[in-house]
Amino acid sequence: MSVFQEFSGLRPDSTFLSLKKYRNQHGEVADYQIIFHASYENAIKRSISILDSYTPDDDLESQAKAELIAAFTASLKKTEEKVSEVYAQVYDTAGKPIKGVKIHKENGTAYIFGNLHNKIVYQPGVYKPINKAALTIAKDNLRKMCPVNKFRQFIVKPGSCEAIKVESLTLLP
Repeated sequence: MSVFQEFSGLRPDSTFLSLKKYRNQHGEVADYQIIFHASYENAIKRSISILDSYTPDDDLESQAKAELIAAFTASLKKTEEKVSEVYAQVYDTAGKPIKGVKIHKENGTAYIFGNLHNKIVYQPGVYKPINKAALTIAKDNLRKMCPVNKFRQFIVKPGSCEAIKVESLTLLP
């Protein structure tokens, strides 16, 4: 947990963060560059606005739109809730919680969240084949129009990546 406390020296604005050679649960190894300390709440609000102004082509798309708006609205309400007792917040130089990082109090695992900017895959992962329903495909297509579609969460624990770089800091988990 102490390694991630160095995030407290960050300025209170959105910034780029790089995860070098991050390995996910499917065995994929990639470098990620994300926009860190960004407002997920604003991305949800903008996504709802985009979907509200979208005119569906058919009944399936109309149902997908309604369900996505309901899901985004529910997510918006959850973002207003405080971080549970399970996670510790990290604060920036202004003393405000850093959007995009929380640390599990018991095991020290960090959860880093941000808007995906760039990804370079070194080793593809092994993913199960996906058999999606028509409604799910329609939702996926609508979600691609939304800013919230590019937000990703990374679970950082020892051995999951070579380095984390943000501003002038280089952290090794």
